[in-house]
Amino acid sequence: MAEHAISDMRAKAGDGSFEPRSRETVEASNYDPKTQAKDPASSIPLNLEQWLLYGFNAVDLYYEALAGNHTPSWRDVLFRDEQQFIAGSFSLFHQVWLILIAQMAPEDQAELYHTVFTGMSIFDNLKYIRESEPIVHRGTAIGTRFITNPDNEIMPRPSRKDAPFCKKYHRKVLFPVFAAGSQKGCNLKFKNPKALFTLHSFVVKQLQKWTVTGALEMVTGERVKSFNPLLTSAIIVVPKAGPEMYRVCYDGSPIKKIESHKHPCKLDECRKILPFLKKGMLMAKVDDKSGFHHVQLDPFSRNMACCQYGGIQFRYKAAAFGIPAVPGVYQLVNSVPVNVLRKAGHHCFLYLDDRIFLIEPKSKSEEQALRRGELVPEGPYLGLLLMTAAGTYINRAKSVLLPTSKMEYLGFFLDTDRCTIKIPTEKLEKFKKEASDIRKKSTCDYKALEKLRGKMCSFSLVVLNMRLYIRRVTYALVLAEESGIVKVTSDLKEELSLWIDSKTIAKETSWLKKGVMSFQTSVHTDASSFAAGIFIDSLGIEVYVPWGELDAVARDNIFVKEAWAVLYCIETYGHLMRDKTIHFFNDNKVVYHAFHIGSRNQALNRIIRKIHEKADELNTELLITWVPTDKQLADEASRSIDVKEALFRTPAFSQLEQELNVRFSLDALATRNNAKCDKFISLRKEEGAWARDFFSVENFSTEIIWAFPPQILVIQTYQHLTKFARNNTWGLIILEYEMYSSIWVDALKKPGFERWELNKFEDPILFPSKVFDENLGYWIAPPKAKIFLLLHKPARCKRKRFDE
Repeated sequence: MAEHAISDMRAKAGDGSFEPRSRETVEASNYDPKTQAKDPASSIPLNLEQWLLYGFNAVDLYYEALAGNHTPSWRDVLFRDEQQFIAGSFSLFHQVWLILIAQMAPEDQAELYHTVFTGMSIFDNLKYIRESEPIVHRGTAIGTRFITNPDNEIMPRPSRKDAPFCKKYHRKVLFPVFAAGSQKGCNLKFKNPKALFTLHSFVVKQLQKWTVTGALEMVTGERVKSFNPLLTSAIIVVPKAGPEMYRVCYDGSPIKKIESHKHPCKLDECRKILPFLKKGMLMAKVDDKSGFHHVQLDPFSRNMACCQYGGIQFRYKAAAFGIPAVPGVYQLVNSVPVNVLRKAGHHCFLYLDDRIFLIEPKSKSEEQALRRGELVPEGPYLGLLLMTAAGTYINRAKSVLLPTSKMEYLGFFLDTDRCTIKIPTEKLEKFKKEASDIRKKSTCDYKALEKLRGKMCSFSLVVLNMRLYIRRVTYALVLAEESGIVKVTSDLKEELSLWIDSKTIAKETSWLKKGVMSFQTSVHTDASSFAAGIFIDSLGIEVYVPWGELDAVARDNIFVKEAWAVLYCIETYGHLMRDKTIHFFNDNKVVYHAFHIGSRNQALNRIIRKIHEKADELNTELLITWVPTDKQLADEASRSIDVKEALFRTPAFSQLEQELNVRFSLDALATRNNAKCDKFISLRKEEGAWARDFFSVENFSTEIIWAFPPQILVIQTYQHLTKFARNNTWGLIILEYEMYSSIWVDALKKPGFERWELNKFEDPILFPSKVFDENLGYWIAPPKAKIFLLLHKPARCKRKRFDE
């Protein structure tokens, strides 16, 4: 196979199959979402200068339409022919990007423009590794050495004084070398897997495609003499959904091994979209063609992305799938138009090359006109103007521009008419078949079960208690880590059967909150070697339940007995607590830790599953808190979740009140120790608290509310305040990391909101730290966080421009 591949590659290299095609023009055309076809009459070839002129005109149209001086029309948007894709197309329109990047946070602007103009750098997060203390990757000892980056050498080093937020690109960068053996000190080189040759035709086709688009270049002839591959890694093939079945990737695992830190990649998952979906909303989605390849690698980084096949050397020019930092860099660059849109008040969410737009019609007639394609939805229209202006190739076949209330996105089916999220039937049936195939066997391949478990985890948005149903699968994988062969035991088959046959695994769920009241009923359960005890103070229940003479639980472990007491309670008295939250207090840590994620112990896991299945039947929410044995019957326990909360510093709080000319009277999420106001709302019963559990309070009287929630709850806090504190003045703290918060999109549409930036105060927020600081103690200021206050004043209906 290898000999055939070498001879075939040499022949193709000689006949020009791997030569890039110079494109003087790229065809432009309009697209009609109503017919889902491009307009042949509008097709016209445009050269680079003409496309750049279109980009500037598109940005002008964006602002004209935003100001209401232009009526949106799909004829304004020119789509590039996907078959004429040019790799690194973002860099061809860096002049347009300069306009858009100017609206990003100052600390991100330098890195963004460098990435667009020069290309992505692979060297930014590599660490120094002594060759005497190497790391080992696939049997190879690796160290790193310094080398001069000639591109950075001719670039002036940015001054911190002149540009405090500018990123430094050092002249000296690190690259990997062999740290031992006869090749010590030589550049790293890894061989392709032998199985790669079995897919020879497919691999060659991909290499040809990428050299034609310019994503990859063949290194032959005179170029070999000056070629210095700093890292030659393997070409690997991974399974892919769709007709192609496989994806050719660059093996970036050696780079991942020498990274000092991961490049952040903040994705807008479905979980972040659901809080902003409303009944009757319409949706549209846009997908990019050859997503990562829009971003080019900077010239010197290309030497870290080399590969070889059939005796021919190649080097990536575009951001390759497999390089660890690529998803984070691409997400950041692609977020620029999304941030501009959000500032204009449009809901747009980005997951790498997939975007979804939320459209809220003002009337029924407008909704029908949008559905029929008679009206152009403003959000997608404005978004496509910016994307196409910046050089994006849109995959029209995968995009849905005609607004609809039903859409498949990121592997889920969203329905805004029914307010549900569903696992698509085809996807679920395919998953069930894979699970069924494994269930029939006595052993299975490790990778097959690992892949199946990954799909189980991806269903967590619908299967809310997913972790309870993957315990045996996880345990089987742990046992098979070394051998690579999984023994399909009866326990594993039972758990797979739950996914295949059981009705307890949800296939569809509503994103609307259950009609439950927080902390309505407190329940204490306990167990001993001979009986279970249940105490429900609010219902006047205190019972003693002895084990039956032949009960198996009587001879089981104490933690199983403790869990059985909880199950007995919810099965016997659950009907009295229907549609409410049940807060269990238990003194067994095994039960406490396993309550929401399950247990390796088969008996305990079965009981916990039954508890949650009964809770779903009763429409109840379950919470559990561990309490010491001597506090088992206390009126209330401490918080159910131990969250390290950030601290808003008192001096900054006082300065903020003076600047706002507002005196806050109620701290919405606090304890007696950290409350910023005399009145505060605690999570648990606490002396002096104005109320308990912020999310259960629906009447805030005339209080002026201060809200600094854990940021994981910031969207829920905003929604609760806008619903139940419409007539109150209140302030909500919001932290941003790179992406413009979706909350601003919603707030911008409503009167009475103001946006205040708080970074001008000296470290207003601190996070807990394990490292002691002489000035801050065991606290640290959040790096790169933009801190804002969303201020709501009901009497003041004039909106403040967010871009002022």
